[in-house]
Amino acid sequence: MEGLFEGFKTFSAIEGSLNNEQLKFLESKLGTTPLDDDKFPTFYFAQRDGKRVAVGQLVSQRASAENSLVVGVAVSISGKVLDVKVIGGALKDRASQSPTLPLYRDKGLDS
Repeated sequence: MEGLFEGFKTFSAIEGSLNNEQLKFLESKLGTTPLDDDKFPTFYFAQRDGKRVAVGQLVSQRASAENSLVVGVAVSISGKVLDVKVIGGALKDRASQSPTLPLYRDKGLDS
């Protein structure tokens, strides 16, 4: 998590679960039934002085062993995107070079 949340050393994690309405929404956007792992997302919190100041999530996509990707997204509690990084997967090197990833940084709910 330190690579996703630069400057933070303390983290906590909470596993969530999606309700039926959220699962239907996700399925409509994906065009397929979500994998079991997607039904129980883990949220990672970066902490400072005992307070949660940012939240992150790892998102993975695997079409095949050669076509897989893991991306981390970190967002401040106020909703500002802190970082988007390619964490792993077979496409990591190619996807890390994408000029679009830095465009998400510093975007907020109204940008």
